[in-house]
Amino acid sequence: GGRDTTAHSISFILIELAKNPIEQTKLRKSLSKLSPENWTMSPHLLRVIKEGMRLHPVGNSLRKTGRDIHTKNDEYLIPSGSICVCSFLLLFRNPDVFSPDPNSFVPSRWEDPTREMTDSFHPFTLGKKNCLGQSLARAEMFGIVARICSEFELSVEEDGYGGSLLDFEAGWMAFESSKGLQRGTISFGWVNVIKTQARVLPPDLTLQIHRGSR
Repeated sequence: GGRDTTAHSISFILIELAKNPIEQTKLRKSLSKLSPENWTMSPHLLRVIKEGMRLHPVGNSLRKTGRDIHTKNDEYLIPSGSICVCSFLLLFRNPDVFSPDPNSFVPSRWEDPTREMTDSFHPFTLGKKNCLGQSLARAEMFGIVARICSEFELSVEEDGYGGSLLDFEAGWMAFESSKGLQRGTISFGWVNVIKTQARVLPPDLTLQIHRGSR
């Protein structure tokens, strides 16, 4: 459901911030200039979330055509009833659109995006069958990412790659707060996320959430 997809996006955004401390510092400074109720107005927060979703999209767009579709200049015909799949991962990392460094986390690319970039980036899809929960998902991502980054320093302790699928000890992140270094994890399903503990697994593993003591 929507909880899993939103948790996917939040976890990867936090991982990218942990891997890019300069961007994390920029975001924290941007948030410090605003009151918590106005964090959604942070332009850098918006860029960070868009870039995280660009690099790590939740899924693909799969549609069934209801009529024959002719491509530009009638070069190709897509017959009615065809199953069309658009890979967001390939689309959002297209080097002809998102250059330079389409595989790198560069939030500043959204400061002055090209028409091609905005036309290509639709993580919630388009049309009548777009994501019904996108408003809630955006609110959760903005609120949780902002809250965590405002109170914690994130760093990668182990990147999580190279282990087996059963190596659940890989992929830890370190969180530095006023209470000192906390070697632990975060539960992404709650507003008071920074007060709970859960395990952040490597990017190639399924995220598992465990409630912890406060």
